[in-house]
Amino acid sequence: SRRVAPQFSYLDARHLRMVFDPRSPETGEVSSNEPLSQPDADGKFPVELSLKDLLALHDWQHGSSSDKPILPDAAEALLRVCCNVDAAEEWASWKREKLDPLKDRQSGTGWKDDSILRNVCLDLPSAQNLETAVEVLLIALKLPAKTGCIPLGKAALNAGFVLISDLCQWLDGGWLESAVLQRLICLRKTHHLQSPLINVIPKKGGTRFEVDVVATRGYQLFAVSCSTDAGHFLLKHKLFEATVRARQIGGDEARIALVCCSDHPEWVQAEMRRDLDPHVTVFGRDHLLELCKKLSDWIAEPTGAGV
Repeated sequence: SRRVAPQFSYLDARHLRMVFDPRSPETGEVSSNEPLSQPDADGKFPVELSLKDLLALHDWQHGSSSDKPILPDAAEALLRVCCNVDAAEEWASWKREKLDPLKDRQSGTGWKDDSILRNVCLDLPSAQNLETAVEVLLIALKLPAKTGCIPLGKAALNAGFVLISDLCQWLDGGWLESAVLQRLICLRKTHHLQSPLINVIPKKGGTRFEVDVVATRGYQLFAVSCSTDAGHFLLKHKLFEATVRARQIGGDEARIALVCCSDHPEWVQAEMRRDLDPHVTVFGRDHLLELCKKLSDWIAEPTGAGV
């Protein structure tokens, strides 16, 4: 039988390309490469993987996810609240006073049982800075405009939440994931993104975890972690966890960003780039109003570029 000389190749994760070693290096032939990061005229990449296939490649199963923003209008209203320092503090104060007492760290959801939450009428914030957001929230929850509280059981049912604790989690900061998802959906065509999703839960055996927002392009994973916190330590922990998880399901090519309410995101970014990954990106309070553009620029960056 005819002997076929092998040709070796490897994936250059830093530059998103396949590199092929020369078949006959003794002749002076050099290696060649095939870029994988740019689409053709029809918007197709040389290699395209669905999230399900990407997870399977790293030995994970796609447990669950959602491709629809939750209460998108209310999420936008709360995003604008967090752009204003005073309004954001009033919302945070309301959460500490009214929402935090409903938490139960011992439960699987982090909240009291639905049998208890069902009978709770959650007092609404009365601060003038929050009036518009409260009005939009009541409309989204299909509640009377003049009501002074949110009957959690009824509101969760009206809004389509499976569990009442899911509504509590959304109010506690989950709305930011929906706001980010909306922007990735808007960028889907221009950046050739596949299936932007929120609340992605990969699983392997008895192990499972959640990634806030993801999208794929070609075979590359873009993961966005979301936090309404502003504390330096908490944000570092959030970004560290997001980076580890994104690498687990997306490999070394995964891109990671954190969207948060920090007034000094550059501090978190610089420290995490020094200690963890030189390419993580952090968007803070001052970026929220132009978050669509910021995410667009981030996605369009050449792999490995600084910000």
